[in-house]
Amino acid sequence: MLDLPTSANQVKSRIKADIRAALPISNPFTAGSWLGTLSDSIGERIYSFYYAITQLISELFPDTTNMYVQRWAGIFNILQKGASGSTGYWNYTGVLSISPGFNTVPLGSLLADENGNTYETTELTSLGTKLGPANFTRAGSIYTITFADHKLPTGALAVLSVSTNSLLDGTRAVTVLTSTTFTVESVASGVSSGSCTLSIFTASTQIRSITPGASTNLAPLTALSLQSGLPGVTSLGMVNPDGFTGGIEIESLPALRERLLLRLRNPIANFNKAQIESVVLQQNSITRVFVQTVTPAIGQVTIYPLIDGSNPPIPSTVKNQEIKDVITSTILPADISEADIFVSQAVELQVPVTLTALNPNNVNMQKSITAGLRQLFETQAGVGVTLTVDDIRSTINSSFDINTRLGVTSFTLSAPTVSIVPASNQLPVLGTVTYPAV
Repeated sequence: MLDLPTSANQVKSRIKADIRAALPISNPFTAGSWLGTLSDSIGERIYSFYYAITQLISELFPDTTNMYVQRWAGIFNILQKGASGSTGYWNYTGVLSISPGFNTVPLGSLLADENGNTYETTELTSLGTKLGPANFTRAGSIYTITFADHKLPTGALAVLSVSTNSLLDGTRAVTVLTSTTFTVESVASGVSSGSCTLSIFTASTQIRSITPGASTNLAPLTALSLQSGLPGVTSLGMVNPDGFTGGIEIESLPALRERLLLRLRNPIANFNKAQIESVVLQQNSITRVFVQTVTPAIGQVTIYPLIDGSNPPIPSTVKNQEIKDVITSTILPADISEADIFVSQAVELQVPVTLTALNPNNVNMQKSITAGLRQLFETQAGVGVTLTVDDIRSTINSSFDINTRLGVTSFTLSAPTVSIVPASNQLPVLGTVTYPAV
């Protein structure tokens, strides 16, 4: 080990001791003496060199490098992944017109959210009228209408015809709840439930963000506006109830270093598991990958990429095809058929967690436990990988209230009671977390 000083005071003391040893009649340790002041000044400068050497030593090794992690990774052709934007669907409405060019949102139309992030449409769509039967329930003056995949934004107009309650007939502004339900307001009288005939004027178009980053992951029903008006189209619409997903920040240096270390710890051979993992993890937004060899048969391989932090964490079939194209065009050996490579979507295995007792039990503690469980499932759960009930218990037991700094003293976990053993194509994901009432 190198005997490097850990502070400037150590250097100063050593200099003063050396001076006193060489010149016994002097005392550089005396406060305010010229030898002491000179020793302190020189010591500060010398320690700055020692500090630089200490920093440089950490950069000489791939497991401790910070400033040069990109350079280290580049040696092995591992590149830092850039930020990417989200995708989803935007629901909109307008005014019915038969004039050419009206009621249409062209390909490449620009939109923006309230934070200034910009988006564009990736297809041409036109508004259309949807007719059909629907069901309703009434609570006071609020009527909840159920109509499959209505594609309405809040504020759109729906024309209702109700045989059992004519007071509900007419054109009503809607408030969207889910992709299949919305509410309208009318008089607080009449039957409490029934059926109606519904006419709505709506459409949904696919959107991708131009602005990259996680801030473009929009919650369901978020407002999104056209930047330029279009004839017959209401500029303000909303995100489809499925939300916008897929937006990620530029890969952090610690995450890049982890991929570098994974490559170093798992030597690559011709089309082995380590090589496949390295190539898949290089793709934008992919955070983990599970490679199952001899699956589903001898000579075949099945690959399950994941996008942690996305809901769901399973890439689309389009993304999986892109990954397969990269694999087959870069590392697929000549003696292996492309038909024997499967880049598949994992099947979510919902794991509800139920606590019937918790002490202390408050909102902050519940939030802490939920956050810990979410991290557990995003880091420890894997495709075909068993997640033990002890892991869940340990996560709950180590949670604490961020305000009081008090940890969990006792709890009763009533579900799950046994370890989660998924099938080879299943990914355990955190389901609903249920707590006792506060």
